[in-house]
Amino acid sequence: MKTLHQDNHDWLQGPRWRVTQDPTMAARPDLIRFVKLSGSRKRLDQIARWTGSGWDQSLYVPKPPAVPVRVLEKVEAVLRGEVEA
Repeated sequence: MKTLHQDNHDWLQGPRWRVTQDPTMAARPDLIRFVKLSGSRKRLDQIARWTGSGWDQSLYVPKPPAVPVRVLEKVEAVLRGEVEA
C-alpha cells in the first residue's frame, strides 16, 4: 500500500486526509482509497478507481466538496506521474 497523501496537521485545523494506492493489497494500483478522519471518527472511507486519465465514473468519484480541491489535485498529479507522493 502506497501513501499518496497524508495530512499531519493539528486536529484544530480541521479533518485529516489519508489517501492510499492499492488499499486491498491485491496488486491493484488502480484502486485509490480516500479516508477523512476527524478527531474522533472516520468521516469518509471510499475506494475509487483511477483509469490513467481520470476516475471511473461507474464507481465512487472523488470530487469537491466531499474531497478538498487541494487533496484531489495533489493525488491526481501523483497518479499522472507529475510529482512524487
